[in-house]
Amino acid sequence: MIWTYSWGKALYLLLGILVLIGLDFLIAMNHYDLFFTVLGIEIIAAMLIGWIVFIILDRMKQKEQSSDMQDEDVEE
Repeated sequence: MIWTYSWGKALYLLLGILVLIGLDFLIAMNHYDLFFTVLGIEIIAAMLIGWIVFIILDRMKQKEQSSDMQDEDVEE
């Protein structure tokens, strides 16, 4: 039910980030250089995955728009 609100989505995102950082602390076991290395790798991976998903969704949206334009041209 919380997922339907925009603040609920932000809350779930924040909780997910906090859980991930907590797991990083447990993995690093107070070795801060290891913690920041793992966290940096996770941030880079998240940025790459987000970029790839954005490009895929944008291409799908462009294909839908171009097919809609072609359908309108055929109907005229």
